[in-house]
Amino acid sequence: MYRYSWDLEDLRTYPWSNSYVFQKEVQGYLRHVSERHDLIKDMVFEAALESADWDEASSTWIVETSAGITFRTRYLVTALGILSKRNVPDIAGLASFGGERFHTAAWPENVSLQGKRVGVIGNGSTGVQVVTAIAKKEEVKHLISCTLFTP
Repeated sequence: MYRYSWDLEDLRTYPWSNSYVFQKEVQGYLRHVSERHDLIKDMVFEAALESADWDEASSTWIVETSAGITFRTRYLVTALGILSKRNVPDIAGLASFGGERFHTAAWPENVSLQGKRVGVIGNGSTGVQVVTAIAKKEEVKHLISCTLFTP
């Protein structure tokens, strides 16, 4: 679910193109919400969270960023997910794999999978969307999806 439930009007009226959307549409929605609620003024971009320490006396978080910005906040939401950092699992033999590899966080434009044997590792929400899109759009020779389990 890529919608915020705290704005019921927007939840009911925002014009999604499909139930399962691609990154550009998710980013467009996030931009829309940021503008609608004037949130951008409170955001820090191109900076990493260096530390977040709870100050018991003031009941606030003291947050330091790699951009040299330090601030205090009552609430801290570390919403780190697929749009913040690419996750490449440690799969034995991945570096020596001779075929093409693509990551959903950096999918190339105009790639064709027609006639190819395709394996999708990971069948969370993104994996399900990729498999569905490939199965509908592409004439792949063989398509398999699996989950990567690590101990």
